Amino acid sequence: MPRPFGLIGAPTSAGSYAPGQEKAPDAMRRAGLVNLLREKGADCTDYGDTERFRWRADREHPRAMNIEPVVRITKDVERL
Repeated sequence: MPRPFGLIGAPTSAGSYAPGQEKAPDAMRRAGLVNLLREKGADCTDYGDTERFRWRADREHPRAMNIEPVVRITKDVERL
């Protein structure tokens, strides 16, 4: 019997250097990821997504761009 697990989407590109990654959780769901996993026998629960955040230049923190949203969204994932 497979162990149950949960899916949590974190639609953010905050920790990257360009936008785009924030689209991945929605794209995987639209492609049928959750249903495919269940059809293959996985016991999974979809817990939804955290706040969506699109990357933007952060001139105040050039070596750690968007650090505040990165921390906030990481904590949101932990709470879900």
